Amino acid sequence: MNKNEIRLASLAEDLFVDIFSDVFGVDKTNYLFMQYPVVDIYGNNRFIDFALICDGYKIALEIDGENYHNPYKINEGKYFDDLLKQNSLIYQNWKIYRWAYRQLKDQREKVKDELLTFIGEMPLFKEFEDFLPMQKGRAIVLKEHQEEALETLDNMRRNGESIALLYHATGTGKTVTAISDAKRLKSRTLYLAHTKDLVYQAREKFKELWPEKDSGIYIAEKKEKDAYIICGSVQSISQNIDNFSPDEFEYIIVDEAHHGAAETYRKILSHFRPKFTLGLTATPERMDGEDILELFKNVAHKLDLKTAVQIGELVPIRCIRVKTNVDISNVRFNGIKYNSQDLESKIFVPERNKVIVETFLNYVKDKKTVIFCASVNHAKTIADMLKENNINAHAVSGMMPSKERQRILKEYEYGKINVLCACDLLNEGWDSPRTEVLFMARLQCQNHLSSTVRKRYKKM
Repeated sequence: MNKNEIRLASLAEDLFVDIFSDVFGVDKTNYLFMQYPVVDIYGNNRFIDFALICDGYKIALEIDGENYHNPYKINEGKYFDDLLKQNSLIYQNWKIYRWAYRQLKDQREKVKDELLTFIGEMPLFKEFEDFLPMQKGRAIVLKEHQEEALETLDNMRRNGESIALLYHATGTGKTVTAISDAKRLKSRTLYLAHTKDLVYQAREKFKELWPEKDSGIYIAEKKEKDAYIICGSVQSISQNIDNFSPDEFEYIIVDEAHHGAAETYRKILSHFRPKFTLGLTATPERMDGEDILELFKNVAHKLDLKTAVQIGELVPIRCIRVKTNVDISNVRFNGIKYNSQDLESKIFVPERNKVIVETFLNYVKDKKTVIFCASVNHAKTIADMLKENNINAHAVSGMMPSKERQRILKEYEYGKINVLCACDLLNEGWDSPRTEVLFMARLQCQNHLSSTVRKRYKKM
């Protein structure tokens, strides 16, 4: 098996990862999402070479190889298709930065300087959460008695719901209800408002209703960060977000929550990981409470994997780990993937393939299974070995014609194919309710493994 057959990415992409790690550190390459799936304005599936979330912005890093993106070497249709992809990303609020292979190869230091200019010297990277479920929640109409609203909030929490919207006309006691709920939970609280006057009014109300705990102000000219209760302006908290840890507050109250789509609110709500978030609003005429709630849930942080399983949003996972005698201690790793040349003599060996097949036969022979393989040839080899053991298995990859790939996927979902051996496919954007087993036969770093698993274990 030659080296070209087992490459896991292009030479240009490998070179970019090396440059990125030089600039920001090898540990930061964990935040690079390779081949991030998106949909263009016409509904076609696309992939971004490297995607990042940095300081609340979505960043697409595109690496143009000499053969596939050079406008002088590709046909007109391919060139126009590249333009459509780029325009669609811009329309969807992505920031796009592109480099050609020759720039990476011949102008390495210049590319480093450009990365620092575009992304910043101290960027606040964040992992993608698109594939985790949103928090459960509901909109609550403030009743005549605030105790009814408090009881409803308690019932929500017992049901695993962690985000709520309290809406009614101005002056009906939303702030009092919110403070009373936070006090009952004895939770360190952040109260967000968009004007200085509202911040000071909220602090006075906290002092009146919850005098046992010290309450502080966090605005441009006054930053009482160590107070148990912080009443802060959205602008000041957003501008100083890196001074707060994600788990700094257990309870967050957002006044005027219908502003939640604004970038400053997005930055805050996606950063913190409170146990409960409560939005307050007087219902705008243009939308009802449920509309605002969806907006609110979309910008808030997503459920973590453990919580999502516990409350039934994702199905429970049973894991079987098989140890082999393969030693990869000397295999180079750039933070995203292992060096393909180093891997060749380590894992692309008959003995390891035999262990993969025997493990399948011993543990999950009669279950619908997807085996994630390390290369196209590896997928074909495993599929052939399974067929020799009377298992109806097929290899699928991004290199196959689309019609043939769709035929195999349909036959797997509704027909007699029991096992798919996949390479660079099925990681994203594919739902299969009948799949019972994921078999990771390739080497994969921990964050990418978690990403693959959580995408597949949605409740159907």
